[in-house]
Amino acid sequence: MAIFFALRQTQTQTTLFIRQTGSPVLVWYFYRERLYLRALGFRIGGTCMKKDIPLRKVEDIILAVVPRNDQEEDSMWDVYLINLQNEPIQNALISSKGYGQIDGEEVKTSTLRHYFETIEASSFELIEPIQGKVTNLHNQYWLSYKQQDYLFDKKYTFVQGSIDEGNLTDIPLIGKKGVMIR
Repeated sequence: MAIFFALRQTQTQTTLFIRQTGSPVLVWYFYRERLYLRALGFRIGGTCMKKDIPLRKVEDIILAVVPRNDQEEDSMWDVYLINLQNEPIQNALISSKGYGQIDGEEVKTSTLRHYFETIEASSFELIEPIQGKVTNLHNQYWLSYKQQDYLFDKKYTFVQGSIDEGNLTDIPLIGKKGVMIR
């Protein structure tokens, strides 16, 4: 086992690079009289550039908003996350919020976070119910999940007025009509 050290000094910062064979680079540095530690995922002598990081696209994950079948004046809608892939996704974290204008007044909803440990292949999960008056806002959902040791991330935004009875289409796996973003 070999350990390598490198020291770099500038006028404002002293940096110490430490690397043990086969492990990431640990960087200790002093900046403005404080000690910091960072772990870098590349080796000393090599480079890691943005182009070297694989960018994988989220595919076959749908966010759907489906109206409930109640006949109330202020109807409710259900938001679903649908996994059309052939393998499960793990640690799905969804952050939701609404924003926009209603009657000329700026409106923001609370940010809610939802977590699902596993969403099986070819299945769906109910994320949250939303009130009918919130469908007149921009409704934004950030999805992050892990699959095959890679972290995926995607933003779904239902623009103001898109969640409407006139925009309903068939939603796969659920068997109901709703509005969806692929």
